[in-house]
Amino acid sequence: MGKAGLKSNQVLCHAQNFRPSFLPIAARGFADSSRLAAFAEIHVFAVWDFMALLHSVRLGICPGETLWQPPAHPKSSRLLHEILLEEESGISIHGEPLSHFESYLLAMRGMGASPQRVLGFLADLRDGAPALEALANHASAPARAFAEATLAVTQSDLAERIAVLSRPAY
Repeated sequence: MGKAGLKSNQVLCHAQNFRPSFLPIAARGFADSSRLAAFAEIHVFAVWDFMALLHSVRLGICPGETLWQPPAHPKSSRLLHEILLEEESGISIHGEPLSHFESYLLAMRGMGASPQRVLGFLADLRDGAPALEALANHASAPARAFAEATLAVTQSDLAERIAVLSRPAY
């Protein structure tokens, strides 16, 4: 069972149930920038929770201790670190290192979307607030439900975390 008290198949179903909550906005199209901005203000939490899931897999594959230990699965470790390299320090259009998340925030600002909710969430995390509390304080209901399902997966078995991470987004 995950930390949120859900069994593996319940966590997957829970996460799948919230993917469609983003679809009504997308299905109507982004005919105007306000719809795209509204979508981005929700979706930015999915960008963050992908990194939480990716890091939970990293901790399962690669030792997370201060004193280094070789990884038990070198090929998996390499693949994971290549993904992390791009996600955490890809190259911006200006040739500077920039995380995918930071790029997303820049795009949000460029389209007139407000990053204040997710920035408040991150500030709460930096101040030591539990993730679920910080989500409750800052995320909209669809973003919160999706991120809570992902956080439940981060507490599950490594195989399940890998399966969820590997699943294509619909």
